Amino acid sequence: MKKLFPRALGALLLLFAACLFAAVFAACGGGNAPDEDEEQDLTYVKYRVAFFVDGDLYDEQYVYYRRTVTPPAEPSKPGYTFTGWSTWTGNPQMFDLSTPITSEISLFAQWEEKTVQVRTAKDLLQLQEDCVSDYELLNDIDFGGQLWEAPSSGFEGTFSGNGHTIRNIRFGSSFIGSMKQGSMIKDLSVEYTVAATDDEVSAVAGLVGNMESGCSLRNCSAEGTVTITPVEGNGGYGSLLIGGLVAYNHRGTIDYCAAKVSIDVHTDLNKRPVVGGLVGEHLGTISNSYAVGTIRAATTNTLGNYVETWAGGLIGWDKSSLSSSSTITNCYADVDIVAEGGEECDAGGFIGRGWAASSAERATYINCFSLGNVSASTRFSGSIGVGAFCGSIGSYLQRQNCYASSDAVILRDGEPSQYGQGDTPRATLLSESFLYETLLFDEYIWKTVNGMPCLFWQNAPLQKDAT
Repeated sequence: MKKLFPRALGALLLLFAACLFAAVFAACGGGNAPDEDEEQDLTYVKYRVAFFVDGDLYDEQYVYYRRTVTPPAEPSKPGYTFTGWSTWTGNPQMFDLSTPITSEISLFAQWEEKTVQVRTAKDLLQLQEDCVSDYELLNDIDFGGQLWEAPSSGFEGTFSGNGHTIRNIRFGSSFIGSMKQGSMIKDLSVEYTVAATDDEVSAVAGLVGNMESGCSLRNCSAEGTVTITPVEGNGGYGSLLIGGLVAYNHRGTIDYCAAKVSIDVHTDLNKRPVVGGLVGEHLGTISNSYAVGTIRAATTNTLGNYVETWAGGLIGWDKSSLSSSSTITNCYADVDIVAEGGEECDAGGFIGRGWAASSAERATYINCFSLGNVSASTRFSGSIGVGAFCGSIGSYLQRQNCYASSDAVILRDGEPSQYGQGDTPRATLLSESFLYETLLFDEYIWKTVNGMPCLFWQNAPLQKDAT
């Protein structure tokens, strides 16, 4: 009996201790799931907030629950203005950075294209550094005869001239060196001069040096003088491309444009002049456009090398290729041309030289006409192609409803040419009935002022100076 009492007492104490522990554990909530409505304490939980710019991680932060993010430095992008952060790309509704963070989140930079407003010559200088932004000309600008160097980078934006003129500007080569795909220049007029030696330039134009595929000019005009003098024995063989509006159109589009030119280009050894009243070298589309003025193009060619001269009232050289054909519709040229080559010279009132040597290289001219006088010669009794409309063309250059003035003087080596004479009197070509009914010029695009056709947006046509 004495031995059983201590054992019973020990068991009783053990039971009491177990009950006491269970009661304390239950009171502390141990082992029991919280009620569904009971809020968990997330005070010390952090969430990732990631900022992305054009797909790249720009910044990331880890933010405590219900705290706010610290705004990162605003990103920058040439040609665009940063507008804020949103929860997905393209979302116009911006995320408020003062919103308490309660979960992980990714934010994306949003942009809008920047438009630079141009009121002064100083404003225009921004174009030399920023070729991505859009530009809007708000008034005419007199550049005061200052030299303008074309931007070294290709232009990617839109330049809206709003019908204004940039005048008294002196180009090193052109206003825009190169236009990239998708870019546009519209409603702009330029009055310019260029004076250079043939070793300083390879492309000269009143507006654009090189138009790449997919870019466009619309409702633009250029009026200017170009003087190129030779440097004896310069460089290797190549072309000097000169156009009243564009030096080289490589699959771009030119609509409702005009040029007035006074071009005097003289090259020496191995530099072929390719000169057009509107475009020097062409591979693209031109419609409802014209050129007027005078062209003198020659190569001294002191060493007697085989160097050509190609000159045309609208186009110097139509370079249709296996991968692309050219099309020109409802255009005209009134340009007087005097051209001299080394051992070859092609000059025409509308086009100097056409490529289109196979059916895959087809070029098509529709409803076009030329008015100017043309003289072509060579220094070394070489090949001469001369004509009131075309100088020399491939057999696959197609002319549909095209005409040339029979009043134009066409000379080959100083003598009237037996070939390439015009077919229709100048007065007939300029009559409104012929213009609208035969040539099918659209009366909502063209009008006649002072006896000459001009575009609907012009007050008066550009006209060549009296000689």
